[in-house]
Amino acid sequence: MRKFFKALWIFSRSLLLFIFISYTIIVIIEHIQKTIKIENFKSKAVYQGQISSNKFKYYKIDYDGRETLRFKTGSYDCYPGNEGDILVSVEQNTVHPLVNGAISFYAGGHAGYIVGSYSDYFTSINTYQTIEATTTVGDNIHCAVYPLEDWTTNRFFNEVMCLRVDMTDEERSRVNASVSSLLGDPYNMSFFFNTTNSNYCSDIISKGFMSIGKDLNKDGATTSIWDLIVSNDAYISYYHYFDSDGVKHIYYLG
Repeated sequence: MRKFFKALWIFSRSLLLFIFISYTIIVIIEHIQKTIKIENFKSKAVYQGQISSNKFKYYKIDYDGRETLRFKTGSYDCYPGNEGDILVSVEQNTVHPLVNGAISFYAGGHAGYIVGSYSDYFTSINTYQTIEATTTVGDNIHCAVYPLEDWTTNRFFNEVMCLRVDMTDEERSRVNASVSSLLGDPYNMSFFFNTTNSNYCSDIISKGFMSIGKDLNKDGATTSIWDLIVSNDAYISYYHYFDSDGVKHIYYLG
C-alpha cells in the first residue's frame, strides 16, 4: 500500500509539474503575440502634432469606423474607446507588490466593458461608465458600474488598450444586455468553480460576447487578459501608455 501511495504521489507531482510548464509556455507565446499585435498597431500610426501637447501625444491610424476616442472638455486628454469596446490593462498593480508581477505574467491586469448609453428596467448606464468585476478598485465585491475616468490616468493602469470586435448594431445590443445582466453577481475568487453564478473581470467579457457566438477564450480554460488580447475575433482600436516622464502616448483608430 505504501508503494501505491508513493507511486500516486510521484505521478500527481509529475502531472502538476507538466501542467504548470505547459501553461507557462502557452502564456509566454501569448506574451509574444500580444507584443507583435501592439507593435503592428503602432507601426501604422502617424503623429498628430496639432492635437498633442507636452503631456499628451497622439498617433492616428487611418480608420473609417466608429470613433475610438472622445476628448475631455477643456483638456488635451481623452476617454478611450466607444460603445462595445473592451478595455484591458496588461499589468496588475492593485493587489500587492509581492504578487503583482506573477499575476500580471500569468493572467494580465484587468478588463472592463464600455456598454455606452444603456438602460433597462433595473439599470441605467451612460457613455462615461464601464461594467467591471473587481475586488481591488473601490469597495465593491460584485460586478458593478465604474467610471471610465479610471482608465484615463496611471493611478491604476500604466498601459491600457481597447479591443474591438466587429459586430452589427443588433449584435452590440445583445452583448450590452448580456454583460449588463451580470451586474450584481458576486466576484469569482476561484476563477475555476461556480462560473455560472459568479464572475471575474475577463470572464464577464467572454460571457457577453458568447451571446453573439464570439469565442474570446479559445483555449477553454479560465479567460485571461491574454486570451482577450490574442483572440482572432478582437483587434486593437486604441492604446496608450505613460512613459517615464509621465507623458501619455495615445494611439487610436481615426
